[in-house]
Amino acid sequence: KLLIASLFLAVPMMANAAHCDNRCDNSDDNDGEVSYQDYTYLGIKAGSGQYKSPGNIGSSNSYGATSGYRASKLFGVEMEYTYLGAYRDAVSAGHATAVSVSGLHYLNMTDNLALIGKLGIAYTTTQNSPARGSSNANFVYGIGLDWEASCDVGIRLEIDKYTLKMPATTTATNAYMGLNFSF
Repeated sequence: KLLIASLFLAVPMMANAAHCDNRCDNSDDNDGEVSYQDYTYLGIKAGSGQYKSPGNIGSSNSYGATSGYRASKLFGVEMEYTYLGAYRDAVSAGHATAVSVSGLHYLNMTDNLALIGKLGIAYTTTQNSPARGSSNANFVYGIGLDWEASCDVGIRLEIDKYTLKMPATTTATNAYMGLNFSF
């Protein structure tokens, strides 16, 4: 529902793409090349996640929020909060969240479409009922596609992988579709 509501907000922004700021001004610099403007963005994402541990496999809806800075055509950084979804292990039911900081590498396929690779550190927390949850700091990595639909709106598809500390070591693989609003 959150993603659909975001699309309704994004349509007017894409319709007014002609009124973009100087970031999308493709004027030439002194060398005749198109100049690049760095930018900051906020985003939302929603999707589905799958938990996998010895003896347990499950899936659940997941969502999150992103704040990022694309410093150049090739590199950026992001901070995310992600609800990784609900799970049920052999002992109890619960859910997991993650706060992460990641570096992004962009492989530009066209002016508006880039393949992205993500590597960072995630602080994951599991909440079990009635048992106590646990926390873990580990790597997060992922891959995705980033499409600039207009100067102000980007659409991202990504798959991220997290490690969780529960009674057994568990991996969470989440696939997302998200919207990024740049400013």
